[in-house]
Amino acid sequence: MGENNPDDGGLWSRSLAGDGDAFGVLFDRHRDRVYRHAYRLAPNRADAEDVSAAAFLSCGACGRRSGWWSARCCRGCWSRQRTAH
Repeated sequence: MGENNPDDGGLWSRSLAGDGDAFGVLFDRHRDRVYRHAYRLAPNRADAEDVSAAAFLSCGACGRRSGWWSARCCRGCWSRQRTAH
């Protein structure tokens, strides 16, 4: 879990086309890694959960598929969340 699999690109494409099951597979596959990174950035569990959710939605919406997508998206979402408060 947490590694990019060869079929991630196809899952992202299907997810962007509205396939909720494909998004669910991606979420299940990468959620632990995304959450761990968000928890290192955020001061508490609730903020880390918010950042994780925002990262998945943000990256899913723009179709980022690189191996570093979780770190980039988490960092961006955390920055936006901090400036919003």
